[in-house]
Amino acid sequence: MMDGDGRMKIGCHVLQWGMGIDKKTRYTWDGRVWNTSLEQALDDIASLGFEGFDCESSDLALYATRPAAFVKMVTKRNLKYGSTWYTLFPKKLDPTTKMTVNPDIPMSDPGQFLPLSISDFSDADVAKDQGEMMEHAELMHKLGASEIILGGPFFDRRHIQERHFRTLGTYLSDLSDKLLKEFGMKTALHHHLGTLVQDSADLERLYQYADKKIVGLCLDSAHAAAAGEDPVKFTRKYASRVVHTHLKDMSSDGRFVELGKGELDLRGVLVALNDAGYRGWVMAELDVPARSPIESARISKKFLDGAMRRLS
Repeated sequence: MMDGDGRMKIGCHVLQWGMGIDKKTRYTWDGRVWNTSLEQALDDIASLGFEGFDCESSDLALYATRPAAFVKMVTKRNLKYGSTWYTLFPKKLDPTTKMTVNPDIPMSDPGQFLPLSISDFSDADVAKDQGEMMEHAELMHKLGASEIILGGPFFDRRHIQERHFRTLGTYLSDLSDKLLKEFGMKTALHHHLGTLVQDSADLERLYQYADKKIVGLCLDSAHAAAAGEDPVKFTRKYASRVVHTHLKDMSSDGRFVELGKGELDLRGVLVALNDAGYRGWVMAELDVPARSPIESARISKKFLDGAMRRLS
């Protein structure tokens, strides 16, 4: 989707610095706990020349009652807040439980997400979810976001039925309409391995019921590849619906790695977005860095700088 800026905006997800536990402590997907803060992550991101960032819902929770402090923290570093993922429908784990993965298998293995997966959802779940999502969106709006990333539900795919796509598509259309009218906020559904919507076949089923004009997508290059898609072809097919992008690379053994260190044609993905007139965020993202977070981010930034120069 078009933006008035005239070019794509380059940011970095704080995920590789971990997910917030409190103001001074974070943990990465592999369960390791780090003595670092959101402020330190943003210092690193700003020092590398990124324009903005995505962060975790756990980060926003720390600023729910003091949004002005979040805005001041971001503005001080000359950054822009992009967006945050929120998981749709019932969450299998208690909100206080830290979500972790098995570091011995690739992130592209669907088994990583089975512990998070549900096998059904009801109309009552939809009604409850909408109230929660509107609260999340209101907070994000106060913090400066113009789009919300919706992911999931993490789903045991052996139990998928057509009614699940019908319910989700109808719900996303209704929710997207409300978000646009109340907050001017766009919806970006994140296709993701191990969820109800992970590949193009799922998207085609979903968009039989979802309004293509207002239910946008968060493109994720590595999750597209992990689901068996060609990321460049996938991007070209759905570029007109993309409102946010998570750019990730993937190695030949299925592990998510820094941009340019894997096997994916990420330059081709960026060309496809550019050809479609996309002018939104491109967020470098890495779930579990093998190096220090700032070193991993530096590698990805160098790749992005080179790729963007070729587009100009």
